[in-house]
Amino acid sequence: MVSSAPTVATVLLAVGTILWTFQSVLIAFFITKPRKHVKRHQKVQKSGKLVEAKILSYEKTGEMDGMPKRELLLSFINLAGYPTKVKLTVVDSKPHENRYELGNYIDLRLNQNGFKPPFAMASASYKADKRLWAWVLLIFNIAYAVDLSCAVPYLGFKWQIYII
Repeated sequence: MVSSAPTVATVLLAVGTILWTFQSVLIAFFITKPRKHVKRHQKVQKSGKLVEAKILSYEKTGEMDGMPKRELLLSFINLAGYPTKVKLTVVDSKPHENRYELGNYIDLRLNQNGFKPPFAMASASYKADKRLWAWVLLIFNIAYAVDLSCAVPYLGFKWQIYII
């Protein structure tokens, strides 16, 4: 039996703190990513160059919140002046209007300041997922770290390392 020295304990405490902080930052990233994504799309909607895109084809890919989800193949002239084809997945909140039928045109806003995102639908509303599971995990992660660091000294644990 080998007892852990104060130096080893301090190093392990530092490594554990760094790993726990990294884990918390990673969880926080999963919480904030959808909101940042929505903000970027909204910025492109306001400042992007308006172009008309023709719907070349569409495919129904299921439903989301009771509304049909479609994958569209669009054709438009990009910022460099060349014809471009892209796929875009949309959730149709008004299917009775037949907005995404073959041959129809939709308005896009092209991002003139980068590639994330390359374009946004001019009339779309973007919404971020709440990701409740990530909030619960983050709160649990922080509470567990605080509780563990407060409780261990009072419980009288003696850490020992066994070498076989």
